[in-house]
Amino acid sequence: MAPTNRSTVSTTTEPMAPTNRSTVSTTTEPMAPTNRSTVSTTTEPAVPAIDSNPLSIAPGSTAGTAASPAPSATPTPAAKSSTTEGEDLQPRNVPRLNTSGVANDRILRLDSSIISNLPSSELQLNVPGSEPAPAANSNSRLALGYVSSPDRLFETNDIQKIVWGVEGLRNQEFASYLGIKSNVPDEQLLVPTFQETLRNIEQQTGKRSGIIYMVSRVDRLELILIPPVGRSIHYSVPEANRAALFPVVKELRDEITTPAKRGTTSYLPWAQQLYKWAIAPLEKDLESLGIQTLLLSVDPGLRSVPFAALHDGKGFLIQKYSFSLIPSFSATNTNYKSVNNTRVLAMGRSEFVDKKPLPSVPLELKAISGHLGGPFFLNSTFTLDTLNSEYAKGEFRIVHLATHAEFQPGKASNSYIQLWNSKLRLNEMGSLNWGNPQVDLLVLSACTTALGDREAELGFGGLAVKSGAASALGSLWYVDDGGTLGLMSEFYYQLRGGTTKAETLQLAQQAMIARQVGIKNQQLVTTAGNLNLPANIKQKNQDFSHPYYWSSFTLIGSPW
Repeated sequence: MAPTNRSTVSTTTEPMAPTNRSTVSTTTEPMAPTNRSTVSTTTEPAVPAIDSNPLSIAPGSTAGTAASPAPSATPTPAAKSSTTEGEDLQPRNVPRLNTSGVANDRILRLDSSIISNLPSSELQLNVPGSEPAPAANSNSRLALGYVSSPDRLFETNDIQKIVWGVEGLRNQEFASYLGIKSNVPDEQLLVPTFQETLRNIEQQTGKRSGIIYMVSRVDRLELILIPPVGRSIHYSVPEANRAALFPVVKELRDEITTPAKRGTTSYLPWAQQLYKWAIAPLEKDLESLGIQTLLLSVDPGLRSVPFAALHDGKGFLIQKYSFSLIPSFSATNTNYKSVNNTRVLAMGRSEFVDKKPLPSVPLELKAISGHLGGPFFLNSTFTLDTLNSEYAKGEFRIVHLATHAEFQPGKASNSYIQLWNSKLRLNEMGSLNWGNPQVDLLVLSACTTALGDREAELGFGGLAVKSGAASALGSLWYVDDGGTLGLMSEFYYQLRGGTTKAETLQLAQQAMIARQVGIKNQQLVTTAGNLNLPANIKQKNQDFSHPYYWSSFTLIGSPW
């Protein structure tokens, strides 16, 4: 489909320096990012004591305007279970949300067509035109149809079986769509192996990570946290049933992406509601465990959520945690390699016949090349032959493609990356052989994903798996050309500091929230300094603190 309008938005003031704020008022932008310290890995931390009582969630403060009141419904305590591997999970029933109030009434009147496009509780793994790839373990009960739906998984009340089943279902789901082989890990070794991997990576990076599974059932949202040490933790959130959850997802994206609302905080009620349902039940556990990076494995309909923009009433999720979206943990590349001081193969296209031009692409490529080194190829030199021949030199672990890309409904061949003289389709990306030598990061700076469409989300979420790259960075919607230039320039500048990929994106997004990145006096302002814009790019003064500019960009696959 044709890209949306990438016009700029002017503001009445352009403060570029970050301000120090502890709360969000109804008339100012959200607080500046907080400073998070790293976790020492010299000794193994003691297993924290997890409260076995249901977690009490305090009502979050509202930060919307009078015209956009926050939902009055306050989540009641979610039912919690914490368990060692193999123990039974028996989450208790909890009172339901108070459904009175303006915002909730609005939710009930929303178009619910998005829900009808989602898989039923009997998760359908067959994609038109393809058959599910066979599981690697032919003796697996999952391969024999032992588990065919999320509802049946949670009837087992056993954390090992639930995690094993979710991993297997998602592996088969992505494998069917992408046309690759599925893998079903060994049930008994699954959780202990995952935890050992998380501990090993913490030793290498100094960052503590946790895996979060979000499973959307008809009558509730299930949350499972796998930390690197200690017990696995489970919450059920009945208030976040499908009829309530997915309209809020749609509203959040609509409020963030509507051009007329980019100078407002109209998105906050929806961002806060999703935070209360999806993150708040786990908040105390994440804090007590010292987890800094989240690996989010989520269900269809949630893969196009701008998780970075979820809001706790004081700040955005990205101001607390770095994160990546993963198809499953067993399908994630966990071989850590630092990407600082890595050369980039940067390619892009600024001129189009049937799509909006991207006039900032030449400057984007030049800035990236200046930060990390490496050649860049623009317009007529941006061909598949050039991409293959340059990659074959074995010099590049990052591939940056600044061009239109679309993740469309239907089969994988409908989704594509626009080169100069051809389209590189998603189903063809496996032939690039980017696993040898390994591409550690693929960046698509101007892509979009159809909201709520299962196949489009599978394409976006499976990009790293299909291409062979360890990680991919893409946008959920088309972002203003100047905003993309600002985020990408800041991202590659921060990447030189030796941080993980997820933390690098977090730092870039925090800089945009803090108004350290923007356009002023025909210059791009970043923490690395100012960059003059060429005469053909006319930009009004603006900051990029609104989530439209930064929350679209999402890391897929390995966060490290």
